[in-house]
Amino acid sequence: MYRISVLCFTVAIVSFAALPLTAQLPPSLHSLSSQSSRGCSSGIDEVDLIINDVADESKTEAAMLKLEIARNMMNEGDYKSCAKYVDNAKRALKEARD
Repeated sequence: MYRISVLCFTVAIVSFAALPLTAQLPPSLHSLSSQSSRGCSSGIDEVDLIINDVADESKTEAAMLKLEIARNMMNEGDYKSCAKYVDNAKRALKEARD
């Protein structure tokens, strides 16, 4: 039992060391993925504020659904899809206001 756990630990260390250095480090604040993440997050926050300003919740249901999908996409790291769903949520809110 002890040999197996030592073996697993050794394999894990060797596997981590074999990764390129960029895969081992967190993304920098200036990297493209972190900028996309911040852009997606700020878009979600913006749509959230607009939804909170609309008094009639029935007009915001479609936008809230699209915003939830955008949050899921952001959590999965798919920032392009996140931005698409944020834009769709904004369009749904615009249509609801008209």
